[in-house]
Amino acid sequence: MIMKALTLEILWRRMIALVDEMAATLLRTSFSTVIGAANDFGCELLDVHGNGLAHATRSMPVFNLLMPSVCKAVIRKYGHDIHEGDIFICNDPWLLVGHTPDIAIVLPFFKNGVRVGFAASIAHMADIGGILDQNRARESYEEGLLIPLTRLYDRGREMSVVLDFIHHNVRNPEMVVGDVHAQVSACHVGAQKALALLDEYQMAGFSELAHEIHGRSELAIRAAVRALPDGEYMAETVFDELDGPLVAKVKLLVQGDTLAVDFCGSAPQHPRGGINSTLSYTTAHTCYALKCALLPDVPSNEGCYAPFSVSAPLGSIFNCVRPASTMNRTKSGWYIAPLIMMALSKALPQQVFASGGLMGAIGVYGREADGRGFNASLFNAGGLGATYCNDGVSTTVFPSSASNVPVELYEVAAPVLISEKELIAGSGGAGKYRGGLGQRATIKRLPGSTAHIIVAASPHRQNPAPEGLHGGQAGRSARVGLNGKWLSRFEATQLTGAFDLREGDELTVDTAGGGGYGNPAERDPAAVAIDLRDGLVIARAPSS
Repeated sequence: MIMKALTLEILWRRMIALVDEMAATLLRTSFSTVIGAANDFGCELLDVHGNGLAHATRSMPVFNLLMPSVCKAVIRKYGHDIHEGDIFICNDPWLLVGHTPDIAIVLPFFKNGVRVGFAASIAHMADIGGILDQNRARESYEEGLLIPLTRLYDRGREMSVVLDFIHHNVRNPEMVVGDVHAQVSACHVGAQKALALLDEYQMAGFSELAHEIHGRSELAIRAAVRALPDGEYMAETVFDELDGPLVAKVKLLVQGDTLAVDFCGSAPQHPRGGINSTLSYTTAHTCYALKCALLPDVPSNEGCYAPFSVSAPLGSIFNCVRPASTMNRTKSGWYIAPLIMMALSKALPQQVFASGGLMGAIGVYGREADGRGFNASLFNAGGLGATYCNDGVSTTVFPSSASNVPVELYEVAAPVLISEKELIAGSGGAGKYRGGLGQRATIKRLPGSTAHIIVAASPHRQNPAPEGLHGGQAGRSARVGLNGKWLSRFEATQLTGAFDLREGDELTVDTAGGGGYGNPAERDPAAVAIDLRDGLVIARAPSS
């Protein structure tokens, strides 16, 4: 029987509300700033086959696309050997989100003894062990503990050996193990709420609902693809990491209601530094960017991605071969969405936006004199690229949904001070609509602290600057300064793996501004006046 549209809408919104309760549980019970303040996590409800039904509003987009993958892997590996009370854990970069700190928790739930769905969570751990200077890592074995897909709970009994392995391989075990337990709590909440929803509506399971949600979403996305003219759409860019410039290329092939994406011609995987993307991570970022451009208003679910296929040459930076290092895979994977937008910009000028400034995270690690460890991450977003009708939003990360971390939380978590945090005037690219602004953050030791402090900064978009579209200018590049001196791109990239923050040191990270959209000469003079009044742009003297 076809479900009535009103009933479908109510049930779908109820499911989104229940996974938002999962997210609220995870946030309230988490130990680290990377989850509790930066929102680097995902929560999702899935059907009995592991297909995504609904995800939390603040879930990380790529996490949403990969939680179905790990649920289906559980089904493949364990088959009928899945029982009430089982909970599974994994952090395999080639199955999940591309690097070891992202841990997945999967909880199957049952109604009257029959499995009816899964509650799942992926969250970024504050630490997973391994080398601190990530620029030096050559293999995933150097990047921390690798957890194969395995049981964390067996019919309700905690597998303490799994938690013991985690506890003895990370620098802040109470924080990391605490965050794992927070994920487990969130999944329990999701399962309980899902079963209550089934009881309320007297449903045996989610199969009929999943059929309706996935089917309608697939029809909508296929119609959006069909509206594109058949043909090839290409783009390329160069990004500068570690040992020099690397090429990223994409080709989109539209045929009817299908869209194939190929990254052939992109750079080979890199031998060090963790900047390689696994195919799972590449696929997730590609599908998310396509959905943003083609079907932004429909909540994400499995049906939204049915028309897409993604390929990349084996051994390339977008399809690296195990055991390549992947810890910093955002330094390649975050260029995928801008590439997709550039490729689609001629066919869909009103549905894409210029490149954004990404992010400049500053992580601090260390121990107090009494042996207590600390670990905190300051996420600082760059500016979002402009669209055909709006300025880019300042200090907003895309394609991530991570949040800027409040200074106060960061300073509580570690013995450091943020002496400077401000918008960077003029950093957004000029255009009919200008790019969003980047921001500056300067960090130094807490005066009088005797702690050993190691800092790792991760600026994106040092080169090239975020590109504009349709005549818009590029935003200002990211840059790194140490003790009052701006570093060259090479110096900054080599420095940022990890270094000791000594007394008197001050590290400054500027995030990049977003690219502009359209001819700057066409910008509304009233908008220019407002920008000048608010200090968002810098007035230039007229040329002689």
